[in-house]
Amino acid sequence: MKKQDHNELKDLLKDMPKPDVSKQKRNEIHHAIMNSNKSFPIKKFAAIFGAVAAGFLFFLLIFSSMNTNNQQAAMHTYNDIVKGEISAINGATEDNLYSSSDQKIIESFHETIGAMNYKKTTQESSVFEKTITLYNDNNEKVTTMTFTGKNIVSIDGKQYKINENQLNQFTSQFFTEKFKTNTEKKPSLKEQANKVLTLLTNENMEALANQVHPEKGLLFSPYVYIKSNAVTFSQDEISKLLEDNSVYEWGSQDGSGKPIELTPGEYFDEYVNASFFSNADEVNVDNLKNRGTMLNNIREVFPNAQMVEFYQNGKEELAWESLTLVFEEVDGSRKLVAIVHGEWTS
Repeated sequence: MKKQDHNELKDLLKDMPKPDVSKQKRNEIHHAIMNSNKSFPIKKFAAIFGAVAAGFLFFLLIFSSMNTNNQQAAMHTYNDIVKGEISAINGATEDNLYSSSDQKIIESFHETIGAMNYKKTTQESSVFEKTITLYNDNNEKVTTMTFTGKNIVSIDGKQYKINENQLNQFTSQFFTEKFKTNTEKKPSLKEQANKVLTLLTNENMEALANQVHPEKGLLFSPYVYIKSNAVTFSQDEISKLLEDNSVYEWGSQDGSGKPIELTPGEYFDEYVNASFFSNADEVNVDNLKNRGTMLNNIREVFPNAQMVEFYQNGKEELAWESLTLVFEEVDGSRKLVAIVHGEWTS
């Protein structure tokens, strides 16, 4: 083909309508036409080009349409897979429940999962797992969605691949502390106090730390009058407290006024002694009693607290002792803020 003819053919191809295919595919078609007609003069080619190009374009349009349909068949939306409007969101991941009855949140949730592209796959992952169950106005389950690692979501048992950015947007928006509630039945105040007493008896400090207030920590008082400088340890310190050999000043001895200088282990033996209260003569739930002559100011120090007193009579008439566990609410949970020892004082 002459250079002039070659250029005329290129110009003619430029003017042809472009099918809905990628630039790379158009270039391949262009080169195929140019290479297949190097031996033809442009005038002869022009006579048959219209018919050839028309047939070729017809094939391309069919191919493009089939390709688009295949893409549409491979990609799904939430509404393609699940039918039914969401009115309530419930979901569980291990020990936690994510839920909302706020209609705006639900609409936002529906929009977010509806905007994702779901591509059917046989791939599975167990790197992590977050499952949500969706319900309608009649409290009937619409579907269950389980999000796992490798950007896999399982919808009613079928696996779909989703975009990583979309997954991150979804999880950061909806799997948050704001929508998390505790699935475990909240124990009664007495049940929780008994649990704490058992942990103290067994000196299970790591488990005890989980019961401690995350911000206020745990205060210890050797008497029912709590002083302003009472020793307090943070939640993190509690787990290793009995391994601490430091000597702390816990208060002053009643009568002598001498400082109570003990290690945490020594203090526990002298002023906690939880095993002594395992079969208490009285267990008073949120009902503190005035005993002896010392002022009890627990209510003043912790005005919004709930407390349980374990009271034990001594062998002698006035040799009684008590251990009061003080709790406060934080983020829907009851947390331990103080352990107060009591005994008869002169």
